[in-house]
Amino acid sequence: MNKTELRTFIKDQKSGLTKEEVLAYSKVITDKFLSLEEYNSADTIYTYIPFNTEIITNDIIERSWKDGKKVAVPKVEGPGIIQFYYITDWASLQPGSYNILEPNTNILQKANDTNILMIMPGLAFDRNHNRIGYGGGFYDRYIQKANEDNKTIKKIAFAYKFQVVETIETEEFDEKVDIIITEDEMI
Repeated sequence: MNKTELRTFIKDQKSGLTKEEVLAYSKVITDKFLSLEEYNSADTIYTYIPFNTEIITNDIIERSWKDGKKVAVPKVEGPGIIQFYYITDWASLQPGSYNILEPNTNILQKANDTNILMIMPGLAFDRNHNRIGYGGGFYDRYIQKANEDNKTIKKIAFAYKFQVVETIETEEFDEKVDIIITEDEMI
């Protein structure tokens, strides 16, 4: 399948998930993530705010606050451009691009860490850690810029097992992830 066909296939699969399945799989994946040495040693977590049937990150955000970690979430700042901002509570979020909750940048500080543990969203992944996002290139551009600025990013993707396929058609600008966590395995 090409990228367009794969995106359509995965979106169809995700739309068939029940709320109970999303909650159950999210809990399993959250528990696996929180047990990682990468989480325990991180000072800051960059993560997405879940939308539709994405793996829910809310418990990770709350646990990170409880553990004294900084949490940063993205805001769309232009075509293909995101920036991360620190949040310390849910009240600092507001509906933004695509009606996804985003940080209220009038009251929040831009994140500028040099060693980052990032939870990346995506539609499809393969066993070689390739990723297909939602088509905007937001994360690819952010990571490329961070690399240019000599930042270190450990990239972790959350996925349902059906989102992991054998191979993905990639392009030179596509950023790989370091670890993929599904309800069944860590790749």
